[in-house]
Amino acid sequence: MLFGKRVVLLAAALASAGCYVYTPVRPSDAILDSRVRATVSPRQAAELAPVLRNVTPQVVGTLVERNGDTILLDVPLFGAVPGMSSRPVHNRVSLPLADVTALEARTLSRWRTGAVVASVVAGVATGWVVLGGNDIVGDKPKPGADNAIRIRIPIGIGFR
Repeated sequence: MLFGKRVVLLAAALASAGCYVYTPVRPSDAILDSRVRATVSPRQAAELAPVLRNVTPQVVGTLVERNGDTILLDVPLFGAVPGMSSRPVHNRVSLPLADVTALEARTLSRWRTGAVVASVVAGVATGWVVLGGNDIVGDKPKPGADNAIRIRIPIGIGFR
């Protein structure tokens, strides 16, 4: 039953990848060391531009610290570069809560992840059965019979 093991392994890999969504959260309820997305005022975005290499109202990073009126985010600048850095480079950014217009936490969407896993597993299982999964259905090849699968694809129109 090698097929069953492969399907379980594929489903586990897909489930571990997961589908994530950002949901609104109050700064006081945000969990430390979680991935968050903060939307900041245009003035704050302009101040962060030299630090983060671009002007954008959304800052995505890991929540490191939460004080009364500021939050500290660990924002990735770029990933590991072969020959230069073996680790991603991050920058810590302090954001005043007065300039944060929205804060969202990244959470796992169970419905989306389940739908993706179920559709991939169903597709693989269907393909296996259609293309010769006699082991799954329980059919044993009959001795002396031609058990080859033939797929006919019309190539041209009007040939006789």
